[in-house]
Amino acid sequence: MRSAATNFFNPLPPWHGGFRNSSRTNRKLRTICLENSWFCTCPGSSARCGSRNLQHSTSRSSTPPLGASSTTSWNRAQLEEDEQDEPSFLQGKPLEPSLSSTSLAEEDTLPSLEEMSSTVHSLILAGGASNNPLALFRAVAAIPLGCTYRMVDVPISNCMTSGISKMYVLTQYMNASLNNHIATAYRPATFGGQARRGWVEVLAATQTPQCSTWSAGSADAVRWHLRTVFDPVSGAPPPQDLLVLSGQALYKMDFRELVALHRKSGSDVTIATISVSRERAGRLGIVRVSSVTGRVTAFVEKPGEEALEQMAHASSYSTAEEPFEASMGVYVFRREVLENLLLDRDSFTGRTQDIHFGRDVIPHALRAGYRVFAHHFSGYWRDVTKLRDYYTANLKFTSTDSPFSPASLESFMHAEPRMLPPSVVADSEIIGSLLGGGSWVIGSRVSHSVIGQCASVASGCVIEDSLVLGSDFKQQDPRRRPPDMEEQAVLSHLGIREGCVIRNAIIDKNACIGAGSRIVNAHGVTEADRKDLGYVIQDGIVTVLKNAVIPPGTVI
Repeated sequence: MRSAATNFFNPLPPWHGGFRNSSRTNRKLRTICLENSWFCTCPGSSARCGSRNLQHSTSRSSTPPLGASSTTSWNRAQLEEDEQDEPSFLQGKPLEPSLSSTSLAEEDTLPSLEEMSSTVHSLILAGGASNNPLALFRAVAAIPLGCTYRMVDVPISNCMTSGISKMYVLTQYMNASLNNHIATAYRPATFGGQARRGWVEVLAATQTPQCSTWSAGSADAVRWHLRTVFDPVSGAPPPQDLLVLSGQALYKMDFRELVALHRKSGSDVTIATISVSRERAGRLGIVRVSSVTGRVTAFVEKPGEEALEQMAHASSYSTAEEPFEASMGVYVFRREVLENLLLDRDSFTGRTQDIHFGRDVIPHALRAGYRVFAHHFSGYWRDVTKLRDYYTANLKFTSTDSPFSPASLESFMHAEPRMLPPSVVADSEIIGSLLGGGSWVIGSRVSHSVIGQCASVASGCVIEDSLVLGSDFKQQDPRRRPPDMEEQAVLSHLGIREGCVIRNAIIDKNACIGAGSRIVNAHGVTEADRKDLGYVIQDGIVTVLKNAVIPPGTVI
């Protein structure tokens, strides 16, 4: 982690300079303008906005305190009246975004870094299991990203860049690797700790005398830890808003924009959304958004074909290529609203506990009449839970024009890196690839691939379109060997040995690939579970498992 993190609560930390100097067009926030309402944010003394192009005065542009009811009751009535326009929207004639929204382009419209630090806490969901073969030995949030980072570093870095200093990582499944990474990458001594009111704290699933079961889902995990999050012993007052984030997506986002919209609109729940294709829509939560108000009117988690047909073009931002508006797994809740949703009975389903945010909590909020709004995000976002998505996203790191190029990762990520020696490359050809610290490539050809930290590639190898995740240990570490291997034989059995060919594959950490092996999916197999032999084929991608030993001359 950069030394600037020790000045985390400095009003202008050095690593926040990027937002101060970046183009304001990158910070645009589409905010709904309701006629004659507190939510108008039109610049200047008078401007045209809203669905009917009526004149507005800046005398109504200020936002009332949260919880104001009597002075804004007519506002809610107006909002309900606007919602009656929904049939014309469902007929395929949505208003253009430029007619129903305007931009918060000025810096002073966003919450300050100090305000974000004192009023927003984040909960990062990192405890779920997955059928991804890389998650057989670790949580998805702990899977390596690029050469240096882990998936959980993405939401944590987004929070730090946005001024959020109080983060809780909720873990359960295979959490040892994740816990170790957070302890070393975000150490209290450098991050600030509770004495400076900033922390990244792991909240692990636990059993209690009242409940002997484990968390059954994302919302269930948050429910069990609400008391800890709101505990005043931390020295920080309870947050005004809670930011709930997924630990398995790749994106860069200024959460100040999301929180600004949440507060300007008087929202109870705000969902960050993005336009997606039909191919991706079936795996995500899909929302219908009123083109007039920006309010969410329907939410379906992982819809089937029939539901997809009804949800298509349900947003002003829909296009022919991306006709669906999907949840990014990024939510802002007012503190009282989140408590009510998680602790109260759902009168529709009769359940006393909502288990998942997408499947249960958001539909519960809509049925209960809470104000749920959507914030459209136009940047790069990928859910990398699936192996194919993870593989594709990591290979894009090798491109200089990638949204997550090595240069952008270096300026964005705030995890404290391991102190490793430089990479060693001798008599080799490296084309469009990344090499992690402490890696060795001797007399080989590496093309469009990622070679992780402390990986070793012996002479005569060809590696193309592959991810080699490296090793947990340095070359000379005696722990880096199979348990039955003599210490003097370690260096001759590490990593990828002589004459191997690896294409379109993933080699997990600490794997030993015997000399002359070919990992190329020679028979074009789509799915194969050969854990007993040290590998799995999923969606056509061969994954050599963590700590696996592939015998010399093996062909996969």
